[in-house]
Amino acid sequence: MTLAELKAVLANGFRPPVEVVGIETLIYRLRLRLGQKLVWIEDETGASLVFPSSTAACRALWDLGLRKATLVTDGYWDAEVGGGSDPGLRHSLSFTERP
Repeated sequence: MTLAELKAVLANGFRPPVEVVGIETLIYRLRLRLGQKLVWIEDETGASLVFPSSTAACRALWDLGLRKATLVTDGYWDAEVGGGSDPGLRHSLSFTERP
């Protein structure tokens, strides 16, 4: 789904569950959870819409009018901190002001 398509969905009042997904260290993407289906948000060219931080991704959600999301990490190996790993987590986010 492109960002333009997401904006159109939101303009029609539909508020699907949104996830901010940590793919790797310093790479975050947005996806919708529609039942069992996961739909990644892409830019207008069809390329992956990526953010350098979860805060930047949350700012984008705020600008779209969304105030809730779930932070998700699918698990990754982090060489920058001596090889620690993240087995994956889910954390609810709620914004009362722009991140």
